[in-house]
Amino acid sequence: MRKRITLLTVIVFLINFLTIAYAQDGNRLFSDDFSTYANVWETQDTPDYTADYDQDNLAFFMDIRTTEQEVWSTPRSSLDLTAYVIEVTAVIDATSAADSMAGLLVNYVDEDNFYVFILRASGYYEVRLRLDGEWLDRPLVFGKAPQAESYRLSVQNQNGVFELGLNGEPLVPFVNTELSGGKFGLYAQSGDGPMLVRFDDYLVRDLRPES
Repeated sequence: MRKRITLLTVIVFLINFLTIAYAQDGNRLFSDDFSTYANVWETQDTPDYTADYDQDNLAFFMDIRTTEQEVWSTPRSSLDLTAYVIEVTAVIDATSAADSMAGLLVNYVDEDNFYVFILRASGYYEVRLRLDGEWLDRPLVFGKAPQAESYRLSVQNQNGVFELGLNGEPLVPFVNTELSGGKFGLYAQSGDGPMLVRFDDYLVRDLRPES
């Protein structure tokens, strides 16, 4: 009798596990490993910077050749989301200036209103908010990142409650309701010198309740 109960318990557990896993995967709205042009990210090529697909490394790169220059890109299928999880892997090249930064662009309403969750080449992370064309004086979150060759950045937002992750480790959560909805994308900014960053494995999940 004990063996039957144990076997039944295992079967029920596996069914529940597979159901949960399927439900989580069903919330996936968007993913891109940049191996093709299917999602059509916005590309730019100017004397100051280039944002384009890297066919050799199967990534999306931003190469900024001037100081204090911003670059961002959104995909053609970028949705207007209010509750989401967004992730990306970022590798900032070792030749980049220490004060350069790169990461996730979220709640992008327009060029004057958005959040960024960025990693600095110097090894620090922060969340910044641009509101009505001006950056807030202080970052919403700031901290020291563990040393690594690449970083997996994640942002979860539900009704202005933000939860952050860096290489699978949770960071300090925060609340900010200045912006709701908006598109998602990639962001980079040079500092006192040039910078180069490559992005890979972009993922978006929808956290809105199913209707």
